[in-house]
Amino acid sequence: MTDQRLLVVLPIISHTYAAACVASLLQPNSAAGLKTEDILVIDNTRDGSAGMYGLPTWRHPENWNVGVSRAWNVGVDRVLAENLDYLVIMSSVMLFGPELHTTWRRQMETFWGHNVIEADGHSWHLIAL
Repeated sequence: MTDQRLLVVLPIISHTYAAACVASLLQPNSAAGLKTEDILVIDNTRDGSAGMYGLPTWRHPENWNVGVSRAWNVGVDRVLAENLDYLVIMSSVMLFGPELHTTWRRQMETFWGHNVIEADGHSWHLIAL
């Protein structure tokens, strides 16, 4: 299912948990199974420092904290503009270990085409729409 396209929206307001989240996403053989170009960091930090992760980053032109729901809407706009299959809403408190048997991406592909794909046990912290 390599032709399936998604966008992960990752709002960041603080590096307290986000640093570990991003490190877990970028580690070799991450159980997230995502490509860096599929992740969009929404920089809601006070100082605009969320770009330090080296991931695609969006920040409000006037440096506002747009909040979580408006951050998701930034992702919705891009999903619609690029005709992507899914918007993945990810909380910056999510942590992924090394891949053992599968990845979040492969688990999603099992249910590709469903209206909602929710990670078991994570509720709204990791969900695809």
